[in-house]
Amino acid sequence: MTRRAARTKSMAARKQSANQYVHSSSMSSGIRNRLGRSGLLRRVSSMGKTTLALVGFGTLASLALEYKVERDMDADGTDKLAGEKLGTPERKKRVLVLPFHRMKVVEKKKKGLIELAESLSSSKSDGNAGEKIFEIEVKELVDIIHAAAADPECVALHGTFGQGNDFSVGGFAHVEEIRNAIRVFNESHRVHAEPNLSYDTKLPMPRNGTPKASYAFADTFAHPTDTGNKEYYLASAFTHVNLQARGDLNLMGIAIATPFLRSAFDKYGIKAHVFKHGKYKNAPNSLTESGFTKEHMNNTMSMIKSINDHNYTEIVRSRSLPATFDEQMWKAINNYGTLTAQNAQEIGLVDSSPRVNPLRALLKANKGEKELAEVKMKWGNEIDFDKFHANEPISLEAYSRLLSRQKKAKKRKWKIHGMMKHLSGKSTATRMILSSLGYEHPFYNITKEEFSQDHKRATTKEKIAVVQVSGGIDHKVAQSVTSCLRKLKEDKNTKCVILRVDSPGGSAIASETILEEIKDIEKPVIFSMSNAAASGGYYIATSGAKIFALPSTITGSIGVYGIKFDVTDLASQYGVKVQNISTGPLASCNNQFQPLTKKMEENFNRNIDGVYKYFKEIVSFGRHLTLEEVEAIAQGRVWTGEQALQLGLVDYLGGLDRAVSFAKLNYTGGEAEVELWPKAPNFYSFIGSLIGGRKEDAIAYLNYVWNEVVSHDQKSNEMTLCNIGDIVAAPGYGSFPWLLLKNTHHTQMNGVMLTANEADALSLGLHEISLQNNCSFPLGYRFE
Repeated sequence: MTRRAARTKSMAARKQSANQYVHSSSMSSGIRNRLGRSGLLRRVSSMGKTTLALVGFGTLASLALEYKVERDMDADGTDKLAGEKLGTPERKKRVLVLPFHRMKVVEKKKKGLIELAESLSSSKSDGNAGEKIFEIEVKELVDIIHAAAADPECVALHGTFGQGNDFSVGGFAHVEEIRNAIRVFNESHRVHAEPNLSYDTKLPMPRNGTPKASYAFADTFAHPTDTGNKEYYLASAFTHVNLQARGDLNLMGIAIATPFLRSAFDKYGIKAHVFKHGKYKNAPNSLTESGFTKEHMNNTMSMIKSINDHNYTEIVRSRSLPATFDEQMWKAINNYGTLTAQNAQEIGLVDSSPRVNPLRALLKANKGEKELAEVKMKWGNEIDFDKFHANEPISLEAYSRLLSRQKKAKKRKWKIHGMMKHLSGKSTATRMILSSLGYEHPFYNITKEEFSQDHKRATTKEKIAVVQVSGGIDHKVAQSVTSCLRKLKEDKNTKCVILRVDSPGGSAIASETILEEIKDIEKPVIFSMSNAAASGGYYIATSGAKIFALPSTITGSIGVYGIKFDVTDLASQYGVKVQNISTGPLASCNNQFQPLTKKMEENFNRNIDGVYKYFKEIVSFGRHLTLEEVEAIAQGRVWTGEQALQLGLVDYLGGLDRAVSFAKLNYTGGEAEVELWPKAPNFYSFIGSLIGGRKEDAIAYLNYVWNEVVSHDQKSNEMTLCNIGDIVAAPGYGSFPWLLLKNTHHTQMNGVMLTANEADALSLGLHEISLQNNCSFPLGYRFE
């Protein structure tokens, strides 16, 4: 009998026996049904478990193989199997090279097509593709330096500053955040609970390894226009500062230049009627005064002196300068003028003055004893080679990519861990199979050390949202911020919201829109102030549970102003006469061709009074101050973060990292994930939404922009931008070209304005004067 026939006969016999058992006449129909169902369930359950175990085994086998391949590769793609066979591979010793001479540090990168076009048309380069200026967000740079501090393979930093005038940064507050990150790197032998907090001895910092060295080199620190010398201020945070032998150092103090247009306006027949509250509300003074008023002068001097004194204090601390570096010493340095490299070295502001960048020599010295002897013979005692332990460099771009790959690898590893844990919980057989493969519960594919360090962080669902508020606060900014806040309001995993403010102010209505949305969130909201969070920027911060500012942050400016322009005299000089017909005495009050009347003036002043009163009330409520105390520090006066702390306008000094640390310690379990808002949209969906079409339309329009807007200049061999207005003629793509055109102009903000920036007020004022749109000239009330 064949096997097939025997198997068929056996199955038939089992079936007949089962039928006889189920249909036995001695059993009631109810019992038959119950037993039938029970037997079926037992068989299905048994088959399900077996199937689950087999599927789990197959899945986990493939995952384990993927993990094994990943584990046998270093994060940068280097095969380390050979090293494991021979023993523990030698750890790399890298120096992270920070090219400050070609960095543009910003609070928030530009998004979308404008950024793409600008990057393609950028020609600022020394002819070497590797020397092209690049843009980087301050948080991104700080995070990279912090990662290097925790990386045992990154043993040194090297900052290059070039000619001393290429480093671009938003302000001194940005420099402070980068300096603090470098300090954390220098103190890698300590654990920093709040890494952005500068020199707080109350924080426990247990030892955790050995210190790391950081070296800086510049051809010169004689910036022609930056009198505050942000480059040297940043470089002074490095443990070793090297200045080229023929280089110079300028430390002459901080200066601010403000243009005043009153005489020009008088000459051309332009009147700027200003309505403001606060004798220190100086933003519109450029349009109404011929020079500094006493209040304007005092406030500006107080602000820059505070920043200047703080910078000098930090330089003394970072450079470990003697007590002789007091106020008189710095005054003598300011008055002396340009210091040569030798002068700077003699008084301890730099460590050495080599002829060339010593990075190559420093790397060579760590190749071996022979190379070290050769280098020391050539350089002598000019450079400290003993504290530099790196033998290979890694660029900022390469290290950023490396960190990104490591982050993805770790995320993938914990995802595999989660799948193993899930399948093990479903089937004992699967757990036994995993155990036989060496994946023991509860660690599975994670080492015990990694599990103890990262388990809570990798498995937590808690989040902290950082919402960026950058630039002038207008309707567009308010719409973006409130949209983010509404989404976060519904997210149960978001435990705290941090508003990161870098704004001199803006529209009172837009600021109020953001403020009310913040009040409606039933979660703690704290504020981190960047270079500026003044007037409208401070207005929205009054609702914060805590406010963090850097010592050089520009904040305060609790005041309000509005401007009405009158260009009737200018028009009459060219024979233009405009007559207004209205049904009420105030109907044309915002018309630039309508002279100011007593009735209009009363209306404007009443509006200004109401906004200023409310501004003081929310400051009083939010900061727990009396109205009298608020009035004493308000009146439009601008303060630095250091001054604001003493006045009770902010709670702590520190950057974004300290605010995040505070939120983790006080509002989460300690290991929450940090999310940046607004989130970047899908590229094609973003373009498609702007042109009101599909993804195919977005791709077609991008092709059009590439061909028509971005052209190739054959003579200069550089990418250049055509006139952006040319794309308005693009057929069939709705209003998208107009959006691009709109973005090239200064943002128009109507209504009461809160602004602390004279340059911004001047720019807005000139822009408004240039508008001749249907004889409509808005009254600009601003928080600035």
